[in-house]
Amino acid sequence: MRRSTLRTGRLGTYGALAALAIMLGSVAPAHAATSISVAGDSSFSITATAITSHTSVNKSTRVTGTAKLAYKTYVLGIPMYAAGKYYNSFPTIFRQPRLDSWNGTLESTTYAKKYDSWLGTTQWLVRGESRFWGSKTVTIKGSALGGTSGSKYFHAGSGTGNQTDANAAVRITVK
Repeated sequence: MRRSTLRTGRLGTYGALAALAIMLGSVAPAHAATSISVAGDSSFSITATAITSHTSVNKSTRVTGTAKLAYKTYVLGIPMYAAGKYYNSFPTIFRQPRLDSWNGTLESTTYAKKYDSWLGTTQWLVRGESRFWGSKTVTIKGSALGGTSGSKYFHAGSGTGNQTDANAAVRITVK
């Protein structure tokens, strides 16, 4: 009798582990969407990455968006002095976003409705510029609540009109 109790106990444990594995396998990934753009040459390059927590949300659901720009400027292995511009924008189908964290110089720490020249539309936008030697990575993280129904783009990039531009975007839908 003792053996059958042990066997039943093990089978129950294995069944619970299998259920846990199925449940963990169905959990959504940490980042719902990522878009990456690389531009430049061997002496100056920019990598723009746009990351969102969701690609489709209901109204009043918070979406987190992260803009990451990595700049490298070297000639024959020697770091050069450069300036890097960066933009982060949420579509206006969201309520005014809040700025959660950043590590670069920004014109303002409040998202404002401004024209995003790369997307060609008005967005909730923060932007800035940093001067550096060799390499620099700027990360801007914001979040916003869905406002009105629609489908538009979250943008991370250097904008337009610079010598080298890299821009990435992720489409987000508010239902």
